[in-house]
Amino acid sequence: MLKFLDIGSGWVCLGLYLSVAFVADVTLVTLSSEHLAYSIQSAAVSPASALLRFVLRYFLSVDCLFSLFVS
Repeated sequence: MLKFLDIGSGWVCLGLYLSVAFVADVTLVTLSSEHLAYSIQSAAVSPASALLRFVLRYFLSVDCLFSLFVS
């Protein structure tokens, strides 16, 4: 399975798209707790949200291997 890292997580749309289009695990990272809360709330309405993981930290400190980085 592909694994994507979405840096900044935007409005969560790209993460949702990648999870559906590629049936991929997507990790969304941000430094903002407010943005993290917004992203989780926005993704909750999509069945694809099960493939998303949200992380509040600096992207270089995420300890995992990814197929692709997007921002």
